[in-house]
Amino acid sequence: MQTDNRASVIMPEAGAASGTRRSAANVRTALALTVVALVCFGSIIVAQRSEASGMIWLVAIAFAFIAFPLAMIARERRTTRVSDRRESDRANQALLLKLALIAASMFAFGYLLVPFYEAICKATGLRDIDAPDKIGNMRIDTNRTVRIELDANVNKLPWHFRADTPIVNVHPGALMTLFYEVENTADRPMTGQAVPSYGPPLAAAYFKKLECFCFTKQSFAPHEKRQMPVVFVVDPKLPQDVTTITLSYTFFEIEASASGTASGAQARNAKQ
Repeated sequence: MQTDNRASVIMPEAGAASGTRRSAANVRTALALTVVALVCFGSIIVAQRSEASGMIWLVAIAFAFIAFPLAMIARERRTTRVSDRRESDRANQALLLKLALIAASMFAFGYLLVPFYEAICKATGLRDIDAPDKIGNMRIDTNRTVRIELDANVNKLPWHFRADTPIVNVHPGALMTLFYEVENTADRPMTGQAVPSYGPPLAAAYFKKLECFCFTKQSFAPHEKRQMPVVFVVDPKLPQDVTTITLSYTFFEIEASASGTASGAQARNAKQ
């Protein structure tokens, strides 16, 4: 009889401990999944840079991570004995409170991410790649020469893109004009946008472009070939240890513009 009494005392304690462990595991699982969701959502909204679509993703994720633990709690209540539910309920209330705070944080995160991204781009100058650089009075440093290597690439575009002069040597402070040649080899009009990059990356702050085809979208008729200039000057403040700058352009297709161009041509043909 004594053994049975001890067993009857031990069993509820074991059940409560088991319920507590389950609740703690639920909290850890929900929090881990929420962190993963935040990372995925952040990547999506930055890539799309669309506040409206980002908020749709945010609402869907927040709903999923509230509905999931609620369903998990309901299932646990069905499988937990009445004597164990009190302690389990306290753990579940703590879980719901944490999830509510996380959901609120996700909404704040989604709302502030786009303006924060815009502020970073403005501070770093990433938003100014489509505008001429401002330069003051510069003296030509005839005692120094910087090697400029010109690279040309296309991203899934049926275009021929190359630099007329792949390598030039310039004096910092001297105004230079170079030309790139682009040919649309497709049988349809296409529109592209050139995006520059620099090597080493710090050279971007000292490579001043006054005129560049990368400032605007470039539309080409079928099989059209064009020479496009780049007018630039290398700032004499370029660090002395930088002796070579690689300027690389990559053309990306602007599908919406290309579709619009094609649609416009079809509409004109229809009118005729």
